[in-house]
Amino acid sequence: MLSDKINTWELKSIQKIQQEARQQGWAGHNDVYMNGKCSKNVNGYTSGYSRDDVIELILDCDHHPIRMTNIRSTKSYEINVDLKDCRFPWMLHLNLFHHETRIRINPLNVSRKQ
Repeated sequence: MLSDKINTWELKSIQKIQQEARQQGWAGHNDVYMNGKCSKNVNGYTSGYSRDDVIELILDCDHHPIRMTNIRSTKSYEINVDLKDCRFPWMLHLNLFHHETRIRINPLNVSRKQ
């Protein structure tokens, strides 16, 4: 439930983000966003999450896929990001609807060949 203190500007900014043409990712109701367009059940995606699920999200900036894995169900989904449509820098946008939801960011230590 949204707080009564949220002002019109914030609601408009949320709406603008949801309509962003470069948006890529997954949402509830089996929605998948690719290039800002929402589709259902892309590549078998289902949004059946349970309490205490751990979701791993990997942003591969070298090869350009984004990958999401539900550790409990072992279901994994991937979207290949076309840099012509979604250039760097990427912005992470998360909608957190439950008051006990937590996020932890663990940067990978990846050695780069030079």
